[in-house]
Amino acid sequence: MSPIPSTPPPAVPTAPPPTWLSSSNLGILSDTVSVADKGVAFGFGIARAATGLGFGIASTCISAPATLVETAAGPNIFSSALRGVGGIVNFAHGVTTASQNTAEYITSTSLKFTRSGLAQAGAQEGQLMRIAVGSETAETLAAIDGLARQLAAPALEQGLGMGEFITSANAWGALQRGAGLDEVRIHPTSIPVAKVLPAQCERWLRYAAATFGHTWLAGLLEGANIDGYRRGAEKRRAGASPGEAALACAGLDVDNVDVLTFKESTQEMFVPGYMVAVDHAENAVVVAFRGTSSIADALCDLSCLPEPVVLGGVEGMAHGGMLRAAQGLSGPLSQLVARGLQILDAKSPRHLEQAHPRRVVITGHSLGAGVASLLTALWCDSPPAIWGQQASPSNSQAASAAAAATAGTDAATAAGAAGASAAAAAAAAVADSAAPMDVVDDVPTVPPLEAPQVPGTAGVSIECLAFACPQVLDARLAEAQSEHTMSFIVGDDMVPRLSYATVQDLRNAVLLLSRPGATRPQGLPTPAEILQLETAGEIEALGRAYAALKPLVATSPGRLFPSGRLVQLPPNGGAAWEVDHSAVDELRISSDMGAAHLPRRCLLAVQEACKH
Repeated sequence: MSPIPSTPPPAVPTAPPPTWLSSSNLGILSDTVSVADKGVAFGFGIARAATGLGFGIASTCISAPATLVETAAGPNIFSSALRGVGGIVNFAHGVTTASQNTAEYITSTSLKFTRSGLAQAGAQEGQLMRIAVGSETAETLAAIDGLARQLAAPALEQGLGMGEFITSANAWGALQRGAGLDEVRIHPTSIPVAKVLPAQCERWLRYAAATFGHTWLAGLLEGANIDGYRRGAEKRRAGASPGEAALACAGLDVDNVDVLTFKESTQEMFVPGYMVAVDHAENAVVVAFRGTSSIADALCDLSCLPEPVVLGGVEGMAHGGMLRAAQGLSGPLSQLVARGLQILDAKSPRHLEQAHPRRVVITGHSLGAGVASLLTALWCDSPPAIWGQQASPSNSQAASAAAAATAGTDAATAAGAAGASAAAAAAAAVADSAAPMDVVDDVPTVPPLEAPQVPGTAGVSIECLAFACPQVLDARLAEAQSEHTMSFIVGDDMVPRLSYATVQDLRNAVLLLSRPGATRPQGLPTPAEILQLETAGEIEALGRAYAALKPLVATSPGRLFPSGRLVQLPPNGGAAWEVDHSAVDELRISSDMGAAHLPRRCLLAVQEACKH
């Protein structure tokens, strides 16, 4: 008799985990525990302070009479009794403080264990922040927090206080001045920018200032007076748009300008304010970007880790936050520019078009300059198709296309070769220091900024004037933009010299000056001694100390620079000079490093430079 086959028991369905155990909900719980942990530390801190204050007052009220009695009549039974009570109060204070510390330790440890268990269960941290401000902002804040912690960690480990940091930073500034960094570091060709400044340089700066709006006095372009505000208010009362009022506030005649759009305050991440206008007097479509004026703008500034980008077939690095802003705005702004070019075609007389070919001028100040320069690089690298497709290719493109066709490559490969050839030609033009020069009053001048015609855009030229441009591209890509972009720097303005790399360099210098160690050069004076040397005018000693320290501190990777050709504007007036990257490769510590960044200072410097 064959055995009866056994039947496996029926499978018991497994109940799905409850929805409240999702990683998102666990993350919310984890964030709540984290907030509670910080609240515990804050609350017990207040309790300790209040306890110390209360017992301190009681102790003083007891000890003061005892001291007074002993001063008048010497030690006696009454004073001894008071001091005995004072001892009991001090003992009670110690017991209370110990109890508070124990309670805080137990509570905090319990919360940390709870948070650790939630993390092991798959909790996603930062969920509360995502709910409060949105995922994009929360992720940006988390990244900035990580950068700040990484930057501050060495200083915190060495116990560097704020006062000591400031003294050491001032000493580093003294060394920089001793090394002559406050002098203009001119381009290796040593050529003044006599007639290189664009003819309407001041006009485009006023467009950049107008993006702040007339209620913000166009970025205080004309200083602390209300004349600009009155002009804007009069325009508004006359029925002008906010954009037209902003242009009037910035000192521009709006009769020959059509404002296509004006986003004064977007409050969106990676979307700074901007204006697009048609300037009929200059036969140009103007795209202007606003500088930092909101928390969202500041977060874009602080999203400063370099990110990869490809321009002209060349791989490089760019400022992460500003690149994201430029990429996000490229599409909608290219459509507005196309509309502006159509308006120029319809309204501009032919003789004006012949004298001033159609062009796109992109400008901005500070954050706006960084986004403007990156948007220009993107558009020159990949021209918006919507601008037109009737232009014949440039010589370099035609040669590349012919070579590609001969080799049997397809049309796409030919286009890629053309772009690479154009990029190589631009890079070669930048690197060629023997470019032909004019002579004006026996002073050689570099060739002016000539806005190139953008291939495939029906003869449209494009140029960018970036005022106080941040560090946005690595050295190779920054120089490759020299054909169409010019960045202006006033004096010791910190923004064109500010990046995560240069801040790390400054931190390294401060730590070396304030904390003697194995890497500190032998015989290096202390920060106090350095400041004394500057007061005494010992310039050579300061220069030697700077030369010994610089190779030890300027070691941070990921260095970026302002885009295009760099023009140094003297802070107190005078001719402008073209400078190289050495002029902006470190933060200069001076009393003017912040004030030199203001639009007003930039306007005055441009006006003075144009006189020379």
